[in-house]
Amino acid sequence: MFRTLFVLLAGVLVLAGCNDKSATDKAEEKKAEATEAAVTAPATDNKTSDMTEAQKRSYALGANSAGFLTRSFPEFDSWGMSVDKELIKKGFVDMLENKSELSTEEMQTILLALQKEIQEKIAAIEAEKAEKTLAANKTFMDAHAQEEGVKVTESGLQYKILTEGTGANPTATDTVRVHYRGTLIDGTEFDSSYKRGQPIDFQVQRVIKGWAEGIQLVKEGGKIQLVMGPDLGYGAQDTPTIPGNSALIFEVELLKINPEPEPAAPTEG
Repeated sequence: MFRTLFVLLAGVLVLAGCNDKSATDKAEEKKAEATEAAVTAPATDNKTSDMTEAQKRSYALGANSAGFLTRSFPEFDSWGMSVDKELIKKGFVDMLENKSELSTEEMQTILLALQKEIQEKIAAIEAEKAEKTLAANKTFMDAHAQEEGVKVTESGLQYKILTEGTGANPTATDTVRVHYRGTLIDGTEFDSSYKRGQPIDFQVQRVIKGWAEGIQLVKEGGKIQLVMGPDLGYGAQDTPTIPGNSALIFEVELLKINPEPEPAAPTEG
């Protein structure tokens, strides 16, 4: 949603700039509008079934613009920045008819100020969310560290051997084949090779710090639980499935060290 708002504002600022036209340009536009009106009669009601394809295209452009804007209304309301829909409609129509009651400079000043205000609100929201997430991480990890069988490394990684392996421990330069499941501390699963039905291969030193350290603590054929703070995971950056500053829980099954590559599929011909 935040990204949508910034795209929206950028688009409106561009439109504001486009409103600054010469008298000649406006005269040419009026002439073109008159010609178009003579060729294509407007729809007489709101039934899109009665519209030509050209009219439907115009209607869709307007409806899409309105839909894009209305998706941001709940955010404005939650920030105490409610907007007047009637004035939005008036501004839209006035802009289409080149009779805006605000100059280009005034609109740009207003919208840039709005963009700054939104940025400040988003920054405050994200800072509050990060603080709560870090506090929840600490509470969870402090309690988890006291559980039976859990060990804590110097880096702060918490691990527990779930199944003892019988092979060797991998090194940083080894390639390993694993099955794994990743969850947040509330139990939300964000990734699972089990669900995909396909283990993955990777070089130990080329993954996140918590994995690179933790996978070397389990023997081939074994299974380990890894619990790591954001400094060993994905940090403060949000991802599509993992909120920023999240502690992560992984169950990792080490299937093979330096596995043979999967055979290539035969080619036809």
